[in-house]
Amino acid sequence: MVIHNELSFTRPGAGRQKSGGHDQRAIVVDRPTGRCHGARMRRAGRSTLVAGALLLAAALVVGGCDNSDDSSKPRPRKLVPKPPAKPIADKSPAPVRKPPPAPAKSAPSAKTPIDPKGYTVRFVRPVKPGFRYRLTSVGKTVMKATISGRPSPDGVDSPWNYEADVTVREVNAHGEPTVEQHKVIKFEVTEKAEKSSPVEPGKVIVAKSRNGKLPGFTVGGAPASKAVAGYLSTVIVMSDGGATEDQLFGAKGKKKIGDSWRVNARALARDLRRRPMSLPPRAKNITGTVKLVRAEDTFGEQSLVFKAELKVKNMAEKIGTLKASAGALHLWLERTVPANPESRQTSSTKQRTRMFLEGTSAAGRVTLDMDVERTDYRSALR
Repeated sequence: MVIHNELSFTRPGAGRQKSGGHDQRAIVVDRPTGRCHGARMRRAGRSTLVAGALLLAAALVVGGCDNSDDSSKPRPRKLVPKPPAKPIADKSPAPVRKPPPAPAKSAPSAKTPIDPKGYTVRFVRPVKPGFRYRLTSVGKTVMKATISGRPSPDGVDSPWNYEADVTVREVNAHGEPTVEQHKVIKFEVTEKAEKSSPVEPGKVIVAKSRNGKLPGFTVGGAPASKAVAGYLSTVIVMSDGGATEDQLFGAKGKKKIGDSWRVNARALARDLRRRPMSLPPRAKNITGTVKLVRAEDTFGEQSLVFKAELKVKNMAEKIGTLKASAGALHLWLERTVPANPESRQTSSTKQRTRMFLEGTSAAGRVTLDMDVERTDYRSALR
């Protein structure tokens, strides 16, 4: 399974700062480089229907933290503690800022009438080495942390805009890419209202994901720096070797417009437990549905639009010495794929993932709240 974005912290409260005359520990995160002190944020690159990350999330995505000494990198920023984060609200995803221009869409026509017998549900479209497509990804990650009820004044607020022509080099048994080559057309990230380009247009990125490990990256034939790998793991989504989206969110038999079905909670719980957990997820705490919303003429052929919502309660990844007492994940997703289950022409994904974690450490009561929105388009190239 693949998860679009993940959050992970180690050694909470390693840094100290004075507040109100008292010595209080603070989480320190160096956003531009991905280096962390006291806390560590990891942006995980996973697949499209969860964690990403569907958990998706998957989905939802990972460039680890580097705590080695490197004086050439910017110094870490301290996040000053603020009030506890509010529980995740049951709201539909807000539109991602400045989404890429979507291909023209139109209502169903006589040329592609709705099939009264229903449609085969297939999210994973197996490909072979040599398959080429254009990827456009735009999104934003917002992360807030609090210590002893005091929230950070700024936290993490990091939009991105990525476009590349992709060639699949290797695939797994399900036909999911495990090695991809990306020729960059555009790659922009924004930190504190300042735009930068981690990888210049024309550069070639090779992403590899094997044996259940998250992607590793080279840029121009050389290993990517940890800072660049952190950005790339946010936008480049690949399988981590777990269950496929069809196994977790698919349905047997044909489905008609308006039909809905439950996610496979047992399979999803097993898949999530492949990761280190302080609060392992249980199937009874996972709820979610997928609905076939409509058929429409998109990208030059008939496409199906699915909407999914997933909730996971009492789940938390293992994060250093933090003793988690509560955790939750809430995901909303809209996926457009060709109605023809054999077509690999074009697909789009709009996803929002909210993750919340609460626990205690030597620094006091800690809460972490992450909100990730993203829109991805994939168009086959000839």
